[in-house]
Amino acid sequence: MNAFDDTLAELVAVVEQQVLHIGELPQRLGELEAVSRSADGLVSVTVGFGGQVRAIELDPGVYRRMSSAELADRIVEQLGRAGAAVSDLAEELVAPLLPEGVRYGDVFEPDQINLNAFLPPGLDVSTR
Repeated sequence: MNAFDDTLAELVAVVEQQVLHIGELPQRLGELEAVSRSADGLVSVTVGFGGQVRAIELDPGVYRRMSSAELADRIVEQLGRAGAAVSDLAEELVAPLLPEGVRYGDVFEPDQINLNAFLPPGLDVSTR
């Protein structure tokens, strides 16, 4: 083999590795979850990738210590924190697979995936 063949073989190995990682991505994203517990320990939530609520745990004493509106606010607060944490985990998982110059937030927008982030400026796949 010559230097060109060696370089080509290295590039093929890198691409094959990337394809393997991309193929595993849906399963790995589906396994992500984050837990957030309120400072007083009365409310705990578990959130998966995409904001999927997997668990809400309430201390039995929560009903004696706060009103239903306060409890609702506390649950929503913990859901936001857990959702942000799982989003950070997803970014750590996906970022190494993105092309140079493409950020996770450019591709994974709230409630959608923006494929335009991979295109040169001026091209837009959403209008085709």
